[in-house]
Amino acid sequence: MAAAFAEAGHPELKAAIGCTNLIPTGSGLGSSSAAIVGGLLLGEALAGADFGDARRLELAAELEGHPDNVAAALFGGFTVCWRAEGRARYARFEPARGLAAVVVPALTELRTSEARALLPDAVSHEDASFNVAHAGLLAASIAAGRPELFGDALADRLHEPYRAQAVGDLREVAAVLREAGAAGVALSGAGPTVIGIVAGDTDRAAHEIARRVAERAAGGIRDLGTRRSPAALAIDRWGARLL
Repeated sequence: MAAAFAEAGHPELKAAIGCTNLIPTGSGLGSSSAAIVGGLLLGEALAGADFGDARRLELAAELEGHPDNVAAALFGGFTVCWRAEGRARYARFEPARGLAAVVVPALTELRTSEARALLPDAVSHEDASFNVAHAGLLAASIAAGRPELFGDALADRLHEPYRAQAVGDLREVAAVLREAGAAGVALSGAGPTVIGIVAGDTDRAAHEIARRVAERAAGGIRDLGTRRSPAALAIDRWGARLL
C-alpha cells in the first residue's frame, strides 16, 4: 500500500488494515503475491489513482521479485510471463477446458527464501532443454484442453529435485494424488504444498472432480502424518477485484 501511495504521488497517506487471510503462509500457495496485489489495489483506490494493468504488474513484480505469481493474482485465468527491455510482460489465456486443483498443504512452512537457497547457481544444458520443452507442452496442453498431457507436462528438473530435500514426502504425496485421479502433479510454487490438476468440461465439473480426488486421497495423506487434509480449489478466471 505504501508503494501504491508513493506511485500515486501521495507518500504521506497511511492506512489501518483488517485482514481475513484464507491463504496459508509459507506454503507455496501464493500468499505473498495475494498480499502484494491486495495492498496495491487498495492503495491505488484510496489514493484515487488509476495505474493501469501494465503498471500494476510492474509495481507488483518489483515488490515480489518476479512477475509470475502476481500476474496470476492480478488477472486470473492462465498467465505466461517474461521480461522484455527490463520490464515485466504477460499474456493471459482462457483455458480451453474447465480446470480445478487439489492442494495438499504440509503441517510445516517452507519460507520462499529458504526454498530458493536450495537451487543451484547453474544447471546442465540437458536439464534446461528438458524444462523448456515441458513448459511449452504445459502451456499448449492447457490452452488446447489436453489434460491427458498434464502428467508429462508437469515434469521438472530445475527446482523439484533440489527442493525435494526440504519436502521429504513429495514423492509419496504425488503418488497418492495420481492414484486418486489427478491428471498431473507438481510442487506448488516453492512448496511444501503439493498440487494436483484436474480437468472437466466446465469449471464446475472440474471442481466436482477435484472434490472426489481430494476425498479419495484423504486416507493416504492422513496415513503419511505429514500433511493437512487435501482441499479442492476452483480456478479463478477473474483475478483481483475491488468489491
